[in-house]
Amino acid sequence: MSPTPPKHRAPKGTKICPCSNCRHLKGLAAFQKMRTVQNHMKEERKRLLGSRRETTEQEMPPSPSTLVDTVEIEFNDEDDVISVANMLPAFEVEFENDHADLLDENHGISNMEVDEEPVAAPSIEQPFLFMAVFLILFRVYFHMTDKATSILIRFFNMVLIAFDRIYRFPTTPDTIKNHLNFDSLTNNLTYYAVYPKCHALFNHESPIPSYCTTEQFPYHPLQSKRACCNTDFTVSIPREFVYNSLKASLERIVKRPGYMDLAESWRNRDVPSDMLFDIYDGNVWNEFTKLDTFSPNEHLVLFTLNIDWFEPFHNANYSCGAIYLTINNLPRSERFK
Repeated sequence: MSPTPPKHRAPKGTKICPCSNCRHLKGLAAFQKMRTVQNHMKEERKRLLGSRRETTEQEMPPSPSTLVDTVEIEFNDEDDVISVANMLPAFEVEFENDHADLLDENHGISNMEVDEEPVAAPSIEQPFLFMAVFLILFRVYFHMTDKATSILIRFFNMVLIAFDRIYRFPTTPDTIKNHLNFDSLTNNLTYYAVYPKCHALFNHESPIPSYCTTEQFPYHPLQSKRACCNTDFTVSIPREFVYNSLKASLERIVKRPGYMDLAESWRNRDVPSDMLFDIYDGNVWNEFTKLDTFSPNEHLVLFTLNIDWFEPFHNANYSCGAIYLTINNLPRSERFK
């Protein structure tokens, strides 16, 4: 026997909408156009996200400010006055932790205010420098909170006490980062939100619009090319692009100990005149250093902008590109570090 034909055949360009509003429809009324189904599913996701936020807010415990107990004082007479002599004398409580005033309302350790001026040489002793770096990297990799990191630091201090060591780690992770000068690597970073469709960048410090308003080709003769992509940020999560200031990076490299000696070592090379060993032996470098606009004793820097693409996976058609800038003044052993 031949199979029983379906009761309703889907019209061309339509499908059954699975949203909550159309789920109860039967027959041909359940079929909607593809664009209508997509719009219904966007509204469904927004509704589910809104209900989850409301559920999360209801399940959150009340803040400590709402848990303060009220004490009622009963007076026998309306004209009674509290005498100063009847008050208990105040006394001061000393904390062992020097940063006890940084405890926030959630009983965690808040971020310390660090001066913008860079610190001098790290005050952490050399045998314990590895432990300090391990603490910071362990905290970042496992997304540990400030309070959990402080507990781990106190445990390390107890181990040092058990082995009769005089040195003690600072009790907050921000203080360790300040001593290690870790903040100098991230102070000049700028974070941008990237729209997934048109790859437009929006600075996190400014308000990010709910819909993309960037015109990729504002002067294109066709109006369709000048239109925005209108990507909905409430539905799709944007990517993040991190930009590091080139000027700040070069300043950090130049301030390294011994940089000037390495950058000027190419002047004292002793190589045969008929052989090419490095970029310094080529015509481009020699013509650049002989320009009249530069004095012989002036520090010249020649950069090379490189771009390279590679496939990190053997079984997938996926490529990654790296763009990096090299300082050719440095020796070849230090140039690509």
